[in-house]
Amino acid sequence: MSEIVERFERLRRDSPSRPLIHLPAAGVSLTVEDIWNASLLQRARFQALGLGEEHLVISAAGNRPAAVSLWLACRSLGIALMPVDAGTPAAEIKTLALSFGATIAILPGSTPGLEALGTATPFDSPLVAVRLADAIPAPQTYRGAAALKVTSGSTGVPKATFTREAELIADAAHVTTAMNIRPQDCQIGAIPISHAYGLGNLVMPLLLQGTPMVLREGFVPQQLHADATTYKARVFPGVPYMFAYFANNPDAIAWPRGLEALISAGAPLDPIMAKAFARTFGIKIHSFYGTSESGGISFDDSPDVDETGTVGRPLPGVTITL
Repeated sequence: MSEIVERFERLRRDSPSRPLIHLPAAGVSLTVEDIWNASLLQRARFQALGLGEEHLVISAAGNRPAAVSLWLACRSLGIALMPVDAGTPAAEIKTLALSFGATIAILPGSTPGLEALGTATPFDSPLVAVRLADAIPAPQTYRGAAALKVTSGSTGVPKATFTREAELIADAAHVTTAMNIRPQDCQIGAIPISHAYGLGNLVMPLLLQGTPMVLREGFVPQQLHADATTYKARVFPGVPYMFAYFANNPDAIAWPRGLEALISAGAPLDPIMAKAFARTFGIKIHSFYGTSESGGISFDDSPDVDETGTVGRPLPGVTITL
């Protein structure tokens, strides 16, 4: 049985009513039990579509709760999941399907050009499951894979990492240990959870240790204070432009009390901006470096603001060889 599913089932057994996904836009919070039940429905729909072990599914579910329960549904059936950006054009979905042998794509029902991809059936509103026409399944290719993380590489030709479940779990352990992300913490979920960063820092800690998140479909600076204050968020995994907004607009909001573990990845953190941010708000932004291929690599856990810029030292459990 999948260890990810096992550990989430343990959370469900111990604390079924514990809120894990806060949705401020809808004014609701989803519990462990809610996420588990959603995954069971998704699993049943996959089975009705004839999917099982070693198939590949593309998901453009975006920052929706269904994207979280989807990992449980896929892991319970041994399906490999390829998350892509919300809003990925239908033509790009088709290219990925033909390149990698995906049989089903999970997309919003409003996706332009959806009808040209194949036959759509209801999945998890507003999402539909599209049986991709012309795609040739390649089940033997993905034996043992849990995720295919899309990475652009340098040629423009689609590439994807072959990631096993044990690697997802190990990466999450490295990240949560290095960054002190605890089960009782709440995180701000504004980065895309389809990317390796969002998967490792938000989705896996939620599924494996029950760390809640405030889930937004995108980043709106004016929402941060209310989200962090209402749900008592402590951890904010972001990217440099998010922090730069606040450094450049210090009067835009009062920094939320308690939102103190700030993590920046996805691009180099400008040390001048980081210093200005720390001077204004009294909080350091900690750089994190990783890749889709390897997961998290290094983290700056120092309390000091480094004026030259650094990505810190290797995460616990990570070895770097020159």
